[in-house]
Amino acid sequence: MSHGFQFFRFIDAIRAVCKENQADCKTCILANPECSWCSKIDSQTTTSPLTERCRYHMDQLQQCKGATDNPTSSSTIVKNIPFTDAGPDFFDNETNVGSTVIQMRPQEFNLKLRPNVPEVITVTLRKVIDYPLDIYYVMDLSNSMADDLVILQNLGTRLFSNIRDNVTKNVQLGFGSFVDKVKMPFTSTVPSQLRNPCAQQNASVCAPPFGFRHQVNITSNQETFAQAIQNTTISGNIDSPEGSLDALMQIAVCSHINWREGATHVILLTTDATPHLALDGKLAAILESNDMKCHMELGANPYLPDALVYARSKTMDYPSLGQLRKVFDDNKIQSIYAVTREVFSLYQDIPNVINNAFVAELSNDSSNIIPLIASTYNDIRGRLVLTPPTVPSNVQLTYRVFCKNNTAPVTTLECTNVEIGDEVRFEFTFTATSCPATDRIDPVLLRSSSVQDEVRFNLGYVCDCNCTNNVTVNSTLCSYQGNLTCAKCVCEPGREGSMCQCLSADVVKGNCARPGSSKGDCEGNGICECGECVCNGGNFGSHCQCQSTGCAVSNNQLCGGPERGECRNCDGNNECVCKNGYSVRPSDLTCACHNDTCKQNQSTSVICNDRGQCECDTCDCSNKQLYNGAFCQTCIHPDCTSIDATCTGQLIRQCAECYNKQDRDQNPATDECKRFCGNEFLTTQFVTTFYKCDSCNSFSTSTECNQCSRHSTNGEPFTPVQCLAKQADTECDYNYEIVWLTTYRFQIYVKRYNKENDCPRPPDPLVIALPVVGAVVLIGIIALIIWKVIQTLRDKREYEKFKKEEDLRKWTKGENPVYVNASSKFDNPMFGGNKDD
Repeated sequence: MSHGFQFFRFIDAIRAVCKENQADCKTCILANPECSWCSKIDSQTTTSPLTERCRYHMDQLQQCKGATDNPTSSSTIVKNIPFTDAGPDFFDNETNVGSTVIQMRPQEFNLKLRPNVPEVITVTLRKVIDYPLDIYYVMDLSNSMADDLVILQNLGTRLFSNIRDNVTKNVQLGFGSFVDKVKMPFTSTVPSQLRNPCAQQNASVCAPPFGFRHQVNITSNQETFAQAIQNTTISGNIDSPEGSLDALMQIAVCSHINWREGATHVILLTTDATPHLALDGKLAAILESNDMKCHMELGANPYLPDALVYARSKTMDYPSLGQLRKVFDDNKIQSIYAVTREVFSLYQDIPNVINNAFVAELSNDSSNIIPLIASTYNDIRGRLVLTPPTVPSNVQLTYRVFCKNNTAPVTTLECTNVEIGDEVRFEFTFTATSCPATDRIDPVLLRSSSVQDEVRFNLGYVCDCNCTNNVTVNSTLCSYQGNLTCAKCVCEPGREGSMCQCLSADVVKGNCARPGSSKGDCEGNGICECGECVCNGGNFGSHCQCQSTGCAVSNNQLCGGPERGECRNCDGNNECVCKNGYSVRPSDLTCACHNDTCKQNQSTSVICNDRGQCECDTCDCSNKQLYNGAFCQTCIHPDCTSIDATCTGQLIRQCAECYNKQDRDQNPATDECKRFCGNEFLTTQFVTTFYKCDSCNSFSTSTECNQCSRHSTNGEPFTPVQCLAKQADTECDYNYEIVWLTTYRFQIYVKRYNKENDCPRPPDPLVIALPVVGAVVLIGIIALIIWKVIQTLRDKREYEKFKKEEDLRKWTKGENPVYVNASSKFDNPMFGGNKDD
């Protein structure tokens, strides 16, 4: 879907929202930030409910010139004092400390927010000067910190001078200490332990335990600070975690600390233990949550009657990190946590919770305290952090920060490495999501613990139209029975109607509400005019339940366009009612179906080439094995070609014969062959031998197999046929093969003419002569053999005859060969026995 199409659909959705909110100007502008109200009255626009006054604001430019009410969000600058022009030594003069230094501008804005219309405000911060530094040094006095106290006591007044030499000249220090709540199981409550918690450790006398003790106000007097440290004695408790959060809370909220106005306020906490957190007090049956107030009292600890200590240590729970964050932000306090290596990892996430918090690693004896303060202060002075403003629940706030040397804005209110003279631009975007229940101004403050400046945003709301201030009492357009406001009548009691033309007593109540619906009169799409619904433009139906929008889109138009159909979206059915021969296409529910779309030739009335039915805008072919294509125009089976693809088929045989003859005569195929081969389902190709496709598979890449891949496979729907025939004008043979291609046509492979193989040879004389001569010779030989046989037989008979005559000549010499002696034989008829008996 193109971006342009999505945009038009978005605009159509806005137009639909505006059309649904015609009740009055206020309803209109609160419906959508793109809706505007037309308060113009002339011959075309009246007070009739049929008059559409709430429209997409771009449509109003043409339809309601000069009388459009389209309020928007706006802002005005109330206070914009220039940046202070101060030199780097400005605060060296103590009288300047507390003076107002302007580093953020403008300082105050008035905003008017129309719901869902954002307003962008830009605030610029220029770092003019580094503020004086107030450090409150608060130390863990549990017994494990004894060596650290010794180092601090040895530093004495040198701590002041070292900070002034290595950090900043205009610095003042305060001092306090903490142990833990004086209750079990945090601290031993045995009386002797309360007086001296180190008594059982064979150590020198320790100070009685306490929660937090304030010892020195913020001061520039080095001697006072050093003396307080010298008078400090280590103390002790039982468990490992300490009550540092109690101390931090009291330092932040108590005026006893004597922070200087206009100075950078820093709390430096040194410890080698983790802190007790909120709810840990339950271990000592302390159930009251911390109230974030000051409870410092002199003499509250009976064992330290002259000390200013935290009086509610034993009755109020430890504060949470969230509570500390709030009081630090409210009092512009920054904190440094100087902790030993053993617990460093437990503190390193604190800056993620508390703004402008820094964690540094303290040596086991605090000997690196001066370099630690110097490096951390450099981070503090170069870091700029604003506290995210708290806005009302009906307002959304986003911001971007343009820090120095950043190529892109950041989305956190923080910049680092900010030097004097650098500017940082903050861009705030306020967006009201709704109007408040009552007309009010919501103040929003922008603060920072990095700078003393504050910026104030006074948030007002645009929840009505300007035209509501122009009222025509008893207007003629309201039948003298109502007041005209924003071109709409507000009727007097007892009158109804867009022109107050109806008596309320005559109106059938509830007639405009659709039974079973919770959308109100006329489904919210019209006005109940004297008991009957008068629908807004684009709506219709007895209860305005139908719309002419919301149906499917085709060709960038509802239902495909007004010439195809109309949108009748009733009860959300999104139905297109088609006309002019169109019908609904099931795939997109638009009027896109028409029989003309199934005609290959629009000049005829033939649908789908008489080979199928028109299903919407698509041809459904009757025999999908024979035809396919958008109009069933493509024959995909041999049976629909009307070609006899056998060896007796005359068309293919004549085509193959013509090609063979042209090849024999060495002439290219002429128009004569086209008479037989010009059929759209025939293609012809000469081959030397027919392709052997049986050995090919899907992995074969030979030229022969590539050609075979064009053939239909497995004999479906046609089995290749090889044919042999004789030329009509000669006795020569020609060979051709018929195959069915995957491109749905017959391929005729015609073998190249080969005279030696295809045509009969002329008689060979030797072939004729040799058989004749051979036959004559053979006959002669046979005749000789027969003659010889006959002659041999004749000679044999003559010889035998001769021999016989020779034998007949021998009887004259004494024996007549013809003579035989006589013999007698007698038989006894009565004798039946054997001769031997």
